[in-house]
Amino acid sequence: MGRITALVDTWNQSLDDACRRRSERVPSELLADFLERMAYTVGAGQGLDEFLLDEQESIIQEFVIRYESALDKLDVLKELYLSLMLSVTFILVFATVIPILIPIPPTLLLGGIIGLFSIVQVGFVYVIHTVSPGTQFGSRPKASTRRCTRCSPHW
Repeated sequence: MGRITALVDTWNQSLDDACRRRSERVPSELLADFLERMAYTVGAGQGLDEFLLDEQESIIQEFVIRYESALDKLDVLKELYLSLMLSVTFILVFATVIPILIPIPPTLLLGGIIGLFSIVQVGFVYVIHTVSPGTQFGSRPKASTRRCTRCSPHW
């Protein structure tokens, strides 16, 4: 917002032009969309306070929809995880009974079951991390790799 006020105050641009110009350069799509709608609304003559109240409701509703859909996906994953854990437990029971019936070393079977269990656990941690929603509310510009050696001390 500081850059928008600088465009308005320093460069004598209108508020809607400054919002459009800034929306082209922000890294967040959500913020760029907001600035475009703000530029259109201010250009059309609607009050800024009325626009901001409407936008607050629409952005809250968008986040609610996004997080509810992510929670539904996580609920499905919870059921899938439970069924896979029951399957691994069932296989573990067979792995303890099979060495009694067939002369197979039990350490080989139990090692395979432990490996299967580990693969299932790591896979589910990855899938849940991928599916769970992130919480980026504002724009976070990517860190610059250049350093100003004159500005910063030797730390």
